[in-house]
Amino acid sequence: MKMFRLFSYSMAVGFALLPMALDAQSSFVALGNLPGSGNYTGSSRSLTTTFWEAIGLQTSSDTVAFTSLNGYFESTVGSHTLTGGIYSNNAGQPGSLLVAFSPVTVNSSTPTDYTLLATSAFDLQANTEYWFVLMDPPSSLFWQRDTGNTAPTAALGYTFDGYMQTANSGSTWSTDTSGNWTVQINVTPVPEPSSALLIGMGAAGLLVCRRLPRKR
Repeated sequence: MKMFRLFSYSMAVGFALLPMALDAQSSFVALGNLPGSGNYTGSSRSLTTTFWEAIGLQTSSDTVAFTSLNGYFESTVGSHTLTGGIYSNNAGQPGSLLVAFSPVTVNSSTPTDYTLLATSAFDLQANTEYWFVLMDPPSSLFWQRDTGNTAPTAALGYTFDGYMQTANSGSTWSTDTSGNWTVQINVTPVPEPSSALLIGMGAAGLLVCRRLPRKR
């Protein structure tokens, strides 16, 4: 009986702290300059077959899970495929592909917010530089910036490492200073062992509560 009471108390504590543990894992913006409702008459970047654009991000001291990347894009001729991926850092420029983005069809002739997701779960390791590369295999797809031309703001502990461009499919890269293209990189904290334990205790508490006999 004493063990059961102790177990029940532990489950109750876990259940009570479950909302706090889940809230700690909420997605947040690691880097972004999306204005919400901007005037997109600024310049644009053509993402052609060989011309790719990359955004650099240095992570904080915590490992986080990549959630999504957003930006404003438009297609000038028909529908085109936006793709790319997350690349490693090689001497201050994109290195090798770590995880690809799922292709997104861009069919809007006006700047529209599109979301890119990774093809599989991917964690951004602590204190590591990554490059988020965007491309359009057929061309005629453009990445927009608004008239404010505001540089992306990094979350606390993160660093925006600028833009890189390539005109030969990634063989060589150079710094791009022509504009601040719209971007929002969303990440989710990876649960620490203590948080994972709280979530587990809360889930177990829910299960116990459902299995306990009801008084009539």
